[in-house]
Amino acid sequence: SRQPADIQDYLLSTAILDRFCASLCDSICLSDNASRTCTLSGSAFIEHIIRNNMFCIPLDDRQKWFRFHHLFRQLLQSELKRRFGEKTFLELHNRAGNWYAQHDYPDEALKHMLAAKNIAAARKLVIGKRYELTGLEQWHRLERWIEALPKADLHKDPELLIILAWIHESRERIPQMLQVLDSVETQLTEKTGAAKVHLEITGECNALRAAQFYISGDIERARHYIDISIEQISKSHT
Repeated sequence: SRQPADIQDYLLSTAILDRFCASLCDSICLSDNASRTCTLSGSAFIEHIIRNNMFCIPLDDRQKWFRFHHLFRQLLQSELKRRFGEKTFLELHNRAGNWYAQHDYPDEALKHMLAAKNIAAARKLVIGKRYELTGLEQWHRLERWIEALPKADLHKDPELLIILAWIHESRERIPQMLQVLDSVETQLTEKTGAAKVHLEITGECNALRAAQFYISGDIERARHYIDISIEQISKSHT
């Protein structure tokens, strides 16, 4: 309560963050007064809390990333909930998610997007990053992302389900892969969407069918589905 208004605004806004840096602070700070915006910079805020020993812990030698002591953060979170409504709480998480996505921290971006209940943004992030992660064979990471999404949204979205099918295939969970693949193919026949995306997913379904028949020893059918899938999947994804 003895802190200047701008410092209070920053303290409450950053309470949602596991860690923070100056640029992130700049991007999410919200004022508790609708007629006032944060005029203090994020770097000035960090300098202030360090100088005043406000439970700020550095996380790297460069003094770029910081976090609050967990007990102080709990106090700030309680005050944030007391002063602000749900709408502001969600907006803070949404701003944090956008910043992390723009600066290529997808794990933290996804966490905040889901906390903001911005499922559309979370979906876009997962789909946009999935070829990069599959190319690096980071299946565990991709599986963690998929599991974090609401099940109701996952099971009605062919673009997300095909990712789950690939995860099962990579883990050699063939019965689960086939179950998801059946669901994807059913939804593709029922839904209309962008023709290019529809064709891509169909191509991936055919590639997975090829894996199914290859594993069962039916090489001719496997080759048939591979030939079809190569024509349907973009060269950058094959």
